Amino acid sequence: MKTIEITTSVPLRAFHVHKWRGAVIEKVLQQKSNFEQFGISTDLFHNHNEKEWNNPEISKERIKLSRYPMVQYRSVEGKAAIVGVGKGVEALQLFKEFEIPSVSLGKRTHTYSMIESRERHWETSLSNTLMTYKVRQWIPFPPKKVNQWNAEKRLLKRAELLDRALFGNFFHVMDDLDLNIQRSDLELFVCDLEKEQYVDCFRVKKMALDATFMTNFPLPENIGLGQGSALGFGRIQRLQ
Repeated sequence: MKTIEITTSVPLRAFHVHKWRGAVIEKVLQQKSNFEQFGISTDLFHNHNEKEWNNPEISKERIKLSRYPMVQYRSVEGKAAIVGVGKGVEALQLFKEFEIPSVSLGKRTHTYSMIESRERHWETSLSNTLMTYKVRQWIPFPPKKVNQWNAEKRLLKRAELLDRALFGNFFHVMDDLDLNIQRSDLELFVCDLEKEQYVDCFRVKKMALDATFMTNFPLPENIGLGQGSALGFGRIQRLQ
């Protein structure tokens, strides 16, 4: 399997990633017929049911698709970037062929150009060795679990909560990408917790963690785990 990461010339701060996402979605929907010509669904860019997109009686939350986001938006060294995985790779390969002179982020319009497009091969099989990953601003829990996390004082129980959340986040990715992993052979656990904070994710304050985990399944650089991965939360990087 492949992943793709496109870095652009558009200046972007991390707290404006949602504006970058909106700008890309706007450009994509303008090219919807071109995507359909190649058999690519434009809902890959936003994970919502487009048939109900303009229905004022239905909230965006109700038409949200529960699958893992295969197109993810983020700020990389102050520049707007997009990451694609699974079906998102083909979608971004087509997106980068379009002529886009500029994009608007809120009230500001920026000249658009592609600085770099990098594709990587992802080896999707279990390894004989453990690898270490850093995950930043990881949102592992739904609200009820956050309450349980805050109420739990025992470190061992907290570790169990984190491992279960990591396991669930991991298989959300694997299942939606149609990757079959033998669960009994998988090693996956959190080994360090560095920072706890609250972040603004889709206009909702959510608890996020910086953590380190280990696994014997290789993961690609820069994809996200957990809630808000479409906006760059839960971004992972391999340490060793």
